Amino acid sequence: MKTTIRQRLLLIGFGIIFTFVTGITQVKAAIPGQPIVNETPASLVKGPPVSDVSQQLIGTWEITSYETRNTTGELMTGPPWHYDRGTLIYDQKGRMAVQLVSDVRPTFSGDLVQAVNKATLEELKTAVWGYLAYFGTYTIDEKEHTVTHHVERSTNNYTGTAQLRSFEIKDNQLVLMKSATLAQGGKPRQLSSRIVWERVR
Repeated sequence: MKTTIRQRLLLIGFGIIFTFVTGITQVKAAIPGQPIVNETPASLVKGPPVSDVSQQLIGTWEITSYETRNTTGELMTGPPWHYDRGTLIYDQKGRMAVQLVSDVRPTFSGDLVQAVNKATLEELKTAVWGYLAYFGTYTIDEKEHTVTHHVERSTNNYTGTAQLRSFEIKDNQLVLMKSATLAQGGKPRQLSSRIVWERVR
């Protein structure tokens, strides 16, 4: 098939434009001090090194076990010593949030106001103890392997406090540990908790 003069001119024109643009790009790359744009796809760009503890902590975690023991090693059962389900979030801006709930917490069906009004005192106590949630900021001491939750609001008396936790991270598992003194019957008791979390994302 014969090409017309018009078609030939268009082809020549496209060739000149392509050569011109290519040449400009090559000249820019050859100029000393001229920045070269990194065109590596975002999916191939590596994030912070694995050894960065802060980076390892960032993400969403789900609880796999929660244990609280007294000084004799006795396992404490039920809330607030044990929770069955929970979600913990640390973000890159230094914010955190956590929710913990016990399977023994009663569920109120129907109209919530009426259900609460009809609930027994024991049911109300279990409902309160069976759910813990708070949010705020966090800071990390990589040398001591501790993370401190600076609580802004909480469903219990954590509001305005700094909650210190020791932590260990291995693969996709995070372990948080804390110690607390419980004043009960005028006699203080030492308690220690160990919470294991599995990374969701």
